[in-house]
Amino acid sequence: MLGTSALRSWGARTDRDGRFALEEAPAIENSAVWASATGYQRTRIDAPLATARTLELVLAASDPSSHLQGRVVDAQGAPVVGAYVALDRQAGLTDRLGRFELPAGPRDERTGEGGGTRLRVAKQGFLPVTLESRKPTSTEPGAWPEPLVVVLGDPARTIEGVLVDADGKPVAGARVTPLGRSPFADVLTAFGAQSFALSTDMEAVLAGGADRRASVVSGADGEFHVAGLLAHDYRLRVFDPRSLEVLVTEPIPAGRRGVRLVLGAAGKPMRVAGTVVDLRGRPIAGVAVQLLATHAELPPEETWDLASKSLKTDAEGRFVFVDIAPNAARVRASMNGDLVSAESALADAPDLEHVRIELARPCHARIESKTPELAGSSFGFVDARGEPLTFYVELGDVSAGAARFSWNGETSGVLTVSETARALLFFGADEKELLRLPIDLSPDREVEVLRP
Repeated sequence: MLGTSALRSWGARTDRDGRFALEEAPAIENSAVWASATGYQRTRIDAPLATARTLELVLAASDPSSHLQGRVVDAQGAPVVGAYVALDRQAGLTDRLGRFELPAGPRDERTGEGGGTRLRVAKQGFLPVTLESRKPTSTEPGAWPEPLVVVLGDPARTIEGVLVDADGKPVAGARVTPLGRSPFADVLTAFGAQSFALSTDMEAVLAGGADRRASVVSGADGEFHVAGLLAHDYRLRVFDPRSLEVLVTEPIPAGRRGVRLVLGAAGKPMRVAGTVVDLRGRPIAGVAVQLLATHAELPPEETWDLASKSLKTDAEGRFVFVDIAPNAARVRASMNGDLVSAESALADAPDLEHVRIELARPCHARIESKTPELAGSSFGFVDARGEPLTFYVELGDVSAGAARFSWNGETSGVLTVSETARALLFFGADEKELLRLPIDLSPDREVEVLRP
């Protein structure tokens, strides 16, 4: 039964004979096996649905006219390993000899590769280097220096200082984030065992990539060290997850040390208390509850993570937060690893001692049907208003969430969906509705079987 979801991927490097093994890979329809290497075109084959020991992927040599090749070195001429090299949005890494290769022909609308004319190179600890193509397209003769060697030399900048409260005592555990960051490219980013190409800021790359926004946490002595900065001024956003206080500084030149920041001027601390109940009004124990803050000087993309540490509701569904800054705006409740959640605005509560959150419980179901008319269809759930619901399906030891999944013609894995689901729908290839099955799931039943 799905209580939480996890992201998984399977990868391996070939040995000296080109052999590889992907252990315990799942059998998932429409999945693929990809292979890539410097100097070769990336290739794919359909992933098998059973154990296979003789797979063969053939890599064709890259066409030099459609790829940009070069090297990255340091000021002493030594190769820089693991530098990110981006041609506009497409980023790759240098190998052990500092070499890189990027798609550089006309833009492929299917993959998003190619078409770039601005080359940027970034590596932790260095200031980045940017080169512009001398020609309208990056593959024309004379577009780039020959040979193309990029030299990284100057160090990235830092801002260092200490964070204290109104009494001068160090504040530990506060998150310090530079604002006004510079976009870099789509960088392969790991989430557990899975990796995604995510839009990443330049400062995050220069700081080492541990945080996509180059944030750091103040130490026990209140000290902070914001690394990976470019040679210009930054405002800093300081957030204390215990009190929800937010401080936004004036611009500070990158490279400055001895900065002293003071928290504690947000106003009189307050207390927030309430209850989490289900749709029948019954209290729910063990629900994770967080307060979410806001700040008038920050855009939405810089406030989404202004959340307190989670508390768990007691046996009566109650929760209490104390010594909270007045910029707390919403309270959020979630359970089963965020599979179900609900929020409530504090401004809508009758008072801050009686905040009430209604949370739909998760239900578990399995679909069984051999109806031939449903072959090749897809299915999903809607609530009483006809709105699609995101639900989760177990695929072996892997779980995935979406509003629609393909139907395999016989049985599904265990599905986790909100108790607000009121109908199971099947759709044809033309998106026309094929079948609608009214349902009334209950979180009190273990796994319900649905037979459309």
